[in-house]
Amino acid sequence: MMGESQEDGQPPAKKRHEMLPMTFKFLANKAMASALRQNAMSIGALAQGSLHITDGGDFYPGTSSYVSSLEAIDPTAMVSAVRQVTNIAVESGACVVDHGRELRFTCVMPSKSVSALIGVAGANVQQLQKATGAHIHVDSTALGFGPGGDRVVHVHGSAQSIEQAVERVLNVLKDFVDQPWYGKWAERTNEDRLDALEAPPLPSQEANLGGSRGGADASVAVNPGGAGGGDVMPGVMGGLMGGAMAMGMMNPMAMMMG
Repeated sequence: MMGESQEDGQPPAKKRHEMLPMTFKFLANKAMASALRQNAMSIGALAQGSLHITDGGDFYPGTSSYVSSLEAIDPTAMVSAVRQVTNIAVESGACVVDHGRELRFTCVMPSKSVSALIGVAGANVQQLQKATGAHIHVDSTALGFGPGGDRVVHVHGSAQSIEQAVERVLNVLKDFVDQPWYGKWAERTNEDRLDALEAPPLPSQEANLGGSRGGADASVAVNPGGAGGGDVMPGVMGGLMGGAMAMGMMNPMAMMMG
């Protein structure tokens, strides 16, 4: 019989994977959080899931940014919802940096998925940067050891490049929803993060993985300053897992200012 078989009345493994909930986390400053709350119902409807935003003084450790968690089962619906999120970020002016010359959007990813996003010797993120024109930055430390540690990733660029980069991030996250550590990562709170140990910092040696597009340098950079406090919202995805470097999977990344 052709096709995937079903065991004990259960759908095939591939189908079960597609039915697992997926969580996309990103940081929002006060202005963006306010705009998101006003549109939470429509965003949740697009995702066919839900959007949760921390409130009060419940900030991502070391920042004044709220953690936004978007959950969905249908990957296509998730992409539609995230497009609305990035549009809101742009329209609210919450991710404008460098005197309005570029945008910055920040995601929180599991260390394992960040490693996959970058790829061996940075091959994946290099291709992503060339394709989108985005600048990818990753914080030098993760909150928590292992594949489910939290690592903050920033993407700088135009609204279009940010949207394209985030869609790539979603594709990477989708590949890990069936991992045993994923559920715990998805449910982690800021209180849990405060109790977590920091993974070792990444070296800040230069490694230009990007090349350029339109004359812009597209190098990946390690941000040694943490997730970035204040009311400026950091940028979208790209990232690096400390353990990956220890295993020789990657070249050291560069610190890049601006």
